[in-house]
Amino acid sequence: MRFLFLTLLIALSVNSFAKADKIPRKTVRSIPLLTDYLTRGKISQKDKATAIHSWVTSNIRFNYNELSSEKYFVGVDPSVVLKAKKSLGDGFVELMKAMLDYAKIENETVSGYVHDVAWNPGDTVVEMNHSWIAMKLDGEWSLADPAWDAGYIGRKPIDRKPYKEKKYIIPLKVYKKEVKREKVEIAREEADEERREEYDEKPKYKDEIDFVQDPTTKFFLINTDTFLLDHLPLNPIWQLRDDYIDIEAFALTKDSLKQLLAEDRPARQDHIQGIDLFQSRDFLHQYILNGEEGFDYNPYNPGVKAINYYNFMVLVNGKKLQKYARGSIYEITIEKHPALLAVNDTIIKYAKLYKVFEKALYKKRRTFDKAKFAGARAADKENAKFIRKIDSENDKLISYIKSNSERIEANLERLEAMTEKMEEKFPSAFDYYKPREGLKDEYINPWRDSMQVEFKKLEAIKKQQNDKRAKSSYISLLTDVRYIDYLLNANASFIRFKTYSNNEIIGEVDSLIDYHAKHSVMLFKDSLREELIQKNVMNVVKKANTFIRLSKADFKLLKTELKIDGVPAYETFMQAQLWEIIKLADQINKNSAHFNEQILPIMKGNSDVGEVAKLIEKQEKLKEEKNEFIVEQQEKSHKRAEDLMRQMQEDTKAWKQKFK
Repeated sequence: MRFLFLTLLIALSVNSFAKADKIPRKTVRSIPLLTDYLTRGKISQKDKATAIHSWVTSNIRFNYNELSSEKYFVGVDPSVVLKAKKSLGDGFVELMKAMLDYAKIENETVSGYVHDVAWNPGDTVVEMNHSWIAMKLDGEWSLADPAWDAGYIGRKPIDRKPYKEKKYIIPLKVYKKEVKREKVEIAREEADEERREEYDEKPKYKDEIDFVQDPTTKFFLINTDTFLLDHLPLNPIWQLRDDYIDIEAFALTKDSLKQLLAEDRPARQDHIQGIDLFQSRDFLHQYILNGEEGFDYNPYNPGVKAINYYNFMVLVNGKKLQKYARGSIYEITIEKHPALLAVNDTIIKYAKLYKVFEKALYKKRRTFDKAKFAGARAADKENAKFIRKIDSENDKLISYIKSNSERIEANLERLEAMTEKMEEKFPSAFDYYKPREGLKDEYINPWRDSMQVEFKKLEAIKKQQNDKRAKSSYISLLTDVRYIDYLLNANASFIRFKTYSNNEIIGEVDSLIDYHAKHSVMLFKDSLREELIQKNVMNVVKKANTFIRLSKADFKLLKTELKIDGVPAYETFMQAQLWEIIKLADQINKNSAHFNEQILPIMKGNSDVGEVAKLIEKQEKLKEEKNEFIVEQQEKSHKRAEDLMRQMQEDTKAWKQKFK
């Protein structure tokens, strides 16, 4: 039986599967009886495999407590897994294989590499850490991972009843007076909202890590290239493609790997012929083939060859373990001693190399994980700083809007005073703004053009503000804040999985949080203030007034020089130009006042900001917990490797004496 790779699991969706308590006890304790029960009435091999996979993933639990073991395991009995209803990763595969064998569905177990909880894009995975199953269904090879489909290791969810709205005994219609009815309705809405908030704030997960049964078909009969994004076989024939990818490509991001798999590349193997060769070997000698092919594919890790050769020798020499050899028979005779000595020498050679390799890899991982966590913590602190900045900027903006509204009110009073003064001194200016007969163009055109320039400035300001407010930044800001809230909650869900790596997703989400937090602060400091009324509106009015004074002096001089007949007609014309500017400035100010009235209540009620600041702190704690889990698992993995190498050393020494 193959080395039990300690598997980390994940599942992201829930389906309905057959439960053990619905099947007779005698049936559920027997692989043949259970297989017959599950496949009864099913004709196609796909339907039979689906039924078997569904039952296994719904009823077998991952034995999380065994993860703490530092011992090297060889062999697992599927009948024991069935009775215990729990196992490590290989147990799921071995039970499913036994059931498929009984259902006469051709299949093979596949060992290989996966992106574990510590993996990040760029890391080359070089240690065998998982196994899954290949099935030939209705003439075509397909893949499945019952261990990953069974559930996940993470924080245990708290079983909570769904939230229920409170039912009031006295209906609202009982209150005849509208005022009373409205008061009661408002009071009930506020009470309901408070109860809902209390429900939502209750913890959803326990501070306890364990296996959580959450069956899915995420890794069952999916496209083989999609399967390859997370599962890299030890032997490249099980990539089920002739232009197989190298182990280095498995370090790419999923998007980059998808692009590589989509490329038209030359064939590097005949995987059908390779599978035929693999199946022509008995189970014992498949270890030798995997050792050879696996090390050729992954020359980084000498343990690939050492472990596969060692498993061969353990099964050949262990009488108690023969039951795990799947019917393969290897009788030791004196004629086979030279061959067995050669295998033993190979184990000794590659085990020494593996010891050096594993020690260096362990140190590299510790350094890398430490740096990675430090980087993640620094990024979270940076994000937290900007998220808290959103909160303070929100308060600043409220204060700014209030002072801005006061300034607008002062502007409107000033414009009203100018209008009253114009009504008193130049009443005809309101309906007389076109040049009258007797006004000379050469003297009024320059001043009219100057006033038109200022009028155009105001039109541009109005258009710019209208354009901005049509897609106002405060909408974008609220969207940012709510999106950050969503991202943090999503990340909390990802981080709680102490399982198959989702670090690539977590990293992408962190980047989105960083962008939207900084974007929100920019909106507060820049865009939103630009949408409010600015001094340049009244500056235009001020400049127009300056032209009024200068033009009056100019007209008086022209009168003295006898170039014009009188000043009042020219002044009235200029006042008419000023009136157009005053009207437009008044409209812009009133638009801004209305805009402020709209967004001020929203800014005051923007409680999401404070909640988001709390979420980033929770995320920091979750990442710290995940890092502790990673460090713990790395330590246990290292100790298991050390235990394996000690056992190899003892066994190869004994075998050398035995086969001399």
